[in-house]
Amino acid sequence: MDIDSINFMPPSYQRRRADQQRRWRQVALVGLLCVGLAGWSLMQRGQTSQLRDQAAMYDQQVAAAEQQMKQVQELRREQSELSTRLALWHRLGQPVSHGKVFATLAGELPASVVLTRLDVQAHRPVQAATPSSGSRRSSSQVSNVTGPAADRLALDFAGIAPDDMTLANLLNQLKDHPLFSDVKLHFSRSVRVHGATGRQFRIEMNVPLDRDYQALPAKEGVADARR
Repeated sequence: MDIDSINFMPPSYQRRRADQQRRWRQVALVGLLCVGLAGWSLMQRGQTSQLRDQAAMYDQQVAAAEQQMKQVQELRREQSELSTRLALWHRLGQPVSHGKVFATLAGELPASVVLTRLDVQAHRPVQAATPSSGSRRSSSQVSNVTGPAADRLALDFAGIAPDDMTLANLLNQLKDHPLFSDVKLHFSRSVRVHGATGRQFRIEMNVPLDRDYQALPAKEGVADARR
């Protein structure tokens, strides 16, 4: 046996040395474990920070979406109000104004004709009333509730013309004008005004409101009526 292979140390020394080596291995293992835990903790903190940032971003997106929804609801409410006003305007509005009608009539009157009275009435269609479930009405009764079918302005005016020829020309001009319809002469009779003889007359006519009107240039004034 080689002398170098002989261990002269006592067994207690060998045990202490083995214990030291085991403790160093345990310390190294604990150190590695601490380093791993520290790295894992840092990684978890980074992920937590990212998750918090994402959550904050999502909260901002949700708040922006809620704000947009409120704006959309407000726009829809305004759109509904505007649609209601527009529908009301279409029901109550007229394609041609009273002022344009008067201006056109004044343009058709000869300078020698004087108006003594002018009445204008608007006739707008009225929808038939819907009978309630408990009421029983015949078709004739329901039709009586319905307003006049014509959507029109009714003009009734009286005046004085110097002679029959002037009055006849006025009637022909009114009948030929596209703005007026149903022109009727109710009466024409002789009258003396300030010592002069003239023709007193009364005319009725209508301005249909179920047409589209386009203004004509210059002297023609108001109306080319198209159905």
